Amino acid sequence: MRFRTLVQSFFVAALLPAFAHGATVTTVGSDTGASGTKDAWRTSSVVKPLDGDSDNIYGSAGYLLFRFNSASGSVAISTTGSATVNTLPSYLTAGAVGADLMYGAKSAIDNPAGGADVASGIAFRNTTASSGVEFAFMKITLAANLPSGIRLGVLTNNSGGTDIPLSIRLAQTTGTGTDSVMYSVPNENQPDWYFFDITGGVGGDVFTLFTTSRGGKPTIGGLTVDLIPTPAALPAGLTLLGLTSMRRRR
Repeated sequence: MRFRTLVQSFFVAALLPAFAHGATVTTVGSDTGASGTKDAWRTSSVVKPLDGDSDNIYGSAGYLLFRFNSASGSVAISTTGSATVNTLPSYLTAGAVGADLMYGAKSAIDNPAGGADVASGIAFRNTTASSGVEFAFMKITLAANLPSGIRLGVLTNNSGGTDIPLSIRLAQTTGTGTDSVMYSVPNENQPDWYFFDITGGVGGDVFTLFTTSRGGKPTIGGLTVDLIPTPAALPAGLTLLGLTSMRRRR
């Protein structure tokens, strides 16, 4: 009896590291198809294979759009005012890194309120840098009520053909994880979406979005959040609760 208990305890201890590891950040893919498809980010009749929750709408759990449907002109970056639309869920906050600005009247995309397409806006670093210079652009902080997995979408290339980033990178900068993944961004004048999956995150984890200059002011148009299903950490039917119950029965 004691031997069986010892074996069960050892087995449970061997499984615990699976619950102790940091968050995982992975690239999922990009929506860079023909104009008129990815611009329809809220149109469910347009099939979107990269949508995390499969409802063919980007940002079902929330989104952040900079200077959305605004006249041209720059203002200080804001996640709550200056025509910024912020419906991010309570388990995620986003904040700028550095003295960034926003500008309105950029590429037309779906209006989440419905109706005709409206002009998107951008956030950008208030500096001009040589090609290949990377900037920490935005910090994304998770709260304690985080779901098991989220898909973060990044809108870029909607700046009207200027100041398009050379690359975007998402890295965990606070917490136990060390993942860092990157996309190269084509120099094209149409909105594109890039998706990152974050799984296993906990409250207090911080992920930083980096942009690399193409020789100008790298820009970001917005963020979307969708829930994703995540596989169980243990084989089907095998849980710590199940092991404890087995021990009590014996």
